[in-house]
Amino acid sequence: MTIADSVPAKKEVRRPGRPRKEDTGLLTDRIVQVATQLFLDNDFETTSVDMIASTARISKKTFYARFSSKEDIFVAVMKKGMSGLFMADAIGIGDEAPVDEALYRIGLLLVDRSLTPKAKALYRLIASKSVQFPQLTATYHEGGARLREVVAAIFLRAITRGEIRPADAYFLADRYLDAIMYAPMSALILQGRQALPAQDPHRHVKCVLDLFLEGCRDRR
Repeated sequence: MTIADSVPAKKEVRRPGRPRKEDTGLLTDRIVQVATQLFLDNDFETTSVDMIASTARISKKTFYARFSSKEDIFVAVMKKGMSGLFMADAIGIGDEAPVDEALYRIGLLLVDRSLTPKAKALYRLIASKSVQFPQLTATYHEGGARLREVVAAIFLRAITRGEIRPADAYFLADRYLDAIMYAPMSALILQGRQALPAQDPHRHVKCVLDLFLEGCRDRR
C-alpha cells in the first residue's frame, strides 16, 4: 500500500456562491410548474406573485431574477402548456410504421394530452386572455401548424407507399385532427362536456381511425 492509497480522498465541498446552471434551470422549471397549477386552479387575476413565491418556497427576489412580472410567467406557463398540447416532441413519430399504426399512435398521444381536465382549464385560460396576451394566439396557431405538418407527413408517406389513394395530405391532416382533437376540444369548452373517461381514449381513436381510413383506401 502506498501513502497515496492510505490517504482518504477529499470530498468535493460546495462553496456558497452562484448556483450551478443546471440547478438554476431546475428551479425555474419548478417555479413554472407551481405557477401553472395556481393559474389553472384559480385564474390569472386571483393568482399573485406572492402566492407563486410562497407555494414554490422561494423569495420574491428569486422570482424576479427569472421573471419580470406575473404577466411574464403567465406567458411562459401558457407557452409551455401549448408546447405539450401540440406535441412539440412529436416529430418523427411513426416514420417507418404503416399508416394505421402511425395515426393510431399520434392520435392516442393527442387524446391523452388534449382531452383532459387540465387541458380544458388551459383552453379556457387561453381563450379568456387572448386579447390581453396576443402572443398566446400566435403561439397557439404556430403549435397547430407544426402538428399539422407532422400529421400531413404521415399521410404523404402513406400515399407514396400506396397505402391510401392519392389526395391532398394537408386536407387529410386537417380532417383527422378535427375528428381526433379539435371537435372534442370544442365540446369540452363550448358545450361543457366532461373529458373522456380513462377507458375511452383507445376506443375514440380506433373509431375515428377506422372510419377515416375506410374513406382513404383505394376500393378497387
